Amino acid sequence: MVKIAVFYHFPCIDGAAAAWVAYQHWGDDAAYIGVQHGSRELLLKTVDAAVDDGTDVVFADFCPHRELMEYIAERAHSVTIYDHHVSALREMEHFRHPKVRLVLDKQRSGSAIVWDELFANRPRPPAIELVQHVDLEDDSHAHFLPIAAYVDSFDMGDIGNGGMAEINAIFATMNGLSADAVVKEGNRLLHAPDHRDAIRKALDSMYWTRLQILPGAVPANVPIVHANIQQLGREFSLRFKDLARDCSSGVALSWYEDGDIVRVSVRSGGEPDASEVAAHIGRQGLGGGGHRTSAAAQFTRDQFAQQFRRLTEEETTAAPK
Repeated sequence: MVKIAVFYHFPCIDGAAAAWVAYQHWGDDAAYIGVQHGSRELLLKTVDAAVDDGTDVVFADFCPHRELMEYIAERAHSVTIYDHHVSALREMEHFRHPKVRLVLDKQRSGSAIVWDELFANRPRPPAIELVQHVDLEDDSHAHFLPIAAYVDSFDMGDIGNGGMAEINAIFATMNGLSADAVVKEGNRLLHAPDHRDAIRKALDSMYWTRLQILPGAVPANVPIVHANIQQLGREFSLRFKDLARDCSSGVALSWYEDGDIVRVSVRSGGEPDASEVAAHIGRQGLGGGGHRTSAAAQFTRDQFAQQFRRLTEEETTAAPK
């Protein structure tokens, strides 16, 4: 009998939403396993524990690196990938395998892709529309910031890998609110004193490092802050993109420690492409990728210390920003 293993992007609201969609389709007949970019050895171990030649594998809002993809394709009964990250589209552009189906679309969020594929004749639930709106950072909407504040208030790091009970509860709550209620709650969160203090503290932590951000590029000064950008919301992300646009490198970074891994977020205005920057700097670490304006790379602590040295005041002023 064929079994189903759904690997979803963790800890990510779009990844959790994709897992929720998959659960609406397969329910308890599938296993739901949160995975993240970082240690390739850990990812391989996680996949190996859940996959054999009788497994239909689904990746939701996530695409493994090409080498692992080739391994999984040979090991599994079948593989389907639903993803929208630009780095995934780039890496899998010419990948073909008879047991692998690729559904890649940068115009939709990962969870929207999964819904459209599994429930093609049904309109998307409000929660999936909200998540797509926020995950694609479509700030043209008049209420983008309060909507984003509400969606981002669900800390995906708290659910634990495979926590479908928590995920189902989150999206039941999200689907149960009216549009006006979402905006009202989002505005409350935006103006909460602790939220404003967290943003100010993050910006106050800024210093400069010097990096080659793309292959062949001259090393440039890059602003970097010590903060988990996912916990600070899209308002901070948009302000961070403005900071990137204002410096010569066109890039701004944030970092935080996640156990033994240092996670570095990359923001730009789209030029340079943040996903290409993350992929390039990640080659000296545990890998990286993402979207054109928002991406991430992962490092061991030693790798981070070597690559992201804090510039002295003299070094900062000696080279153009």
